[in-house]
Amino acid sequence: MENIVTYGHIEIMPYEFVRLHELKILKTVNDHARMICTGIISEKKRELYVRASDEETQVKAFVTDQNSNRQPLFRGIALDVEEKVVHGVHYLTVEAISHTYELDIKRHQRSFQNPKLTYTGLIESIVSDYSKAEAMDVVSHKKPIGTFIMQYDETDWQFLKRMASHFYSPLIPAVGYGVPKFYFGLPMGLSKGEIKSTNYKVTKRVADFQTALENHIPGVRDADFIQYEVETEKLLEPGYEVTFQGHKLIVAEVLTEMKDGVLTHTAKLSPRSGLRPIKDYNRSIIGASIHGRVLSVRRDKVRAQLDMDDQQDPNTDYWFPYSTIYASADNTGWYCMPEDGDSIRIYFPSYKEEEGYAISSVKREPQPSGEKLLLLLDMPQLLLRLLDQSLLRQLLRQIEWLTLLLRHYGRNMARKSCSPRIKLLSPATACPLSLTIKQALIL
Repeated sequence: MENIVTYGHIEIMPYEFVRLHELKILKTVNDHARMICTGIISEKKRELYVRASDEETQVKAFVTDQNSNRQPLFRGIALDVEEKVVHGVHYLTVEAISHTYELDIKRHQRSFQNPKLTYTGLIESIVSDYSKAEAMDVVSHKKPIGTFIMQYDETDWQFLKRMASHFYSPLIPAVGYGVPKFYFGLPMGLSKGEIKSTNYKVTKRVADFQTALENHIPGVRDADFIQYEVETEKLLEPGYEVTFQGHKLIVAEVLTEMKDGVLTHTAKLSPRSGLRPIKDYNRSIIGASIHGRVLSVRRDKVRAQLDMDDQQDPNTDYWFPYSTIYASADNTGWYCMPEDGDSIRIYFPSYKEEEGYAISSVKREPQPSGEKLLLLLDMPQLLLRLLDQSLLRQLLRQIEWLTLLLRHYGRNMARKSCSPRIKLLSPATACPLSLTIKQALIL
């Protein structure tokens, strides 16, 4: 659309402005589109606009050219509607955001444990919770997730942005639709031809290039971070491909606003490789422990039903390594594992979900009447020995091993009046501690 557009060609719905004073629309990759407009309204409709606006109010901005062609500038939902009276004149200011914001309101917790699940399937399972929402996966090519993935205290938009970063790709909102619609990755083939402009600015994003190098983004070059800022009357959207000064570039951002009464678009153009975000992680999982129960056990690994999940397919669940106590120092020999149905926790020592592992968990439900487990240790003498921190860690691991051993075998041995002694081995600097199973188990 190369024709000059003025205020008279712009329509903002559902609001009827007597005169539009200001209009700004910002669209960028990896974020929601936003619009703010201000204008004069009639006194008769002032109360209707403010009181009737709510979180479901759809805001639309259209432009009609001289050939009566009507094209959408923006479609979204109202965020804030404000009326101001100056010398008896009623001004209305409307702030709106694209429909993709619907995915960015509520935080969720859930896991995706099937390594064969494709990213496309994961995206569809998320988007299916929203009426008429659509995600166009243009980057994953049905690749399986390959490992355990967890959405932990993230909105669906934050989570999908993180998933797109696995391919060093952004999310691109499709703003011209009245529903949440977006691209998962940079689309191909959305060409808008050549831009001819004598008003432009060139910037080299040096800091972004250094960040890309330090985070090992593949295939980036120094030249990929040269960005052009161009003023044009052409209607553009993020993700579109254009040609400028002989370069094939991608629209990274568009600011649409009125300048001197004429609608203009200021676009930031970058090479495709220069728009690759670094791989993102959810750092809030560091140190988190997710409760669950054992579904099955295989050697030193377990499948688990996590409390955060409504349902799970036990045949496709992820095998978590289990942190157990081995009988020998080289992690070989006899070791103690939980049983099906036992309570466990999945512990995450870092920001990478795939590094999570299962650990034992204290039962949260009351124990059967009359049964209690108590380790009777001489605490004063023990505390003296625990002054060495390395010794403390070893003793704690051995106590955990003893607890698991008692759980599996203690009751049977107690019934048979069998009281073998079990030693808690410690370094040579400390004396071995010992106790009988009958001393440790109170029925």
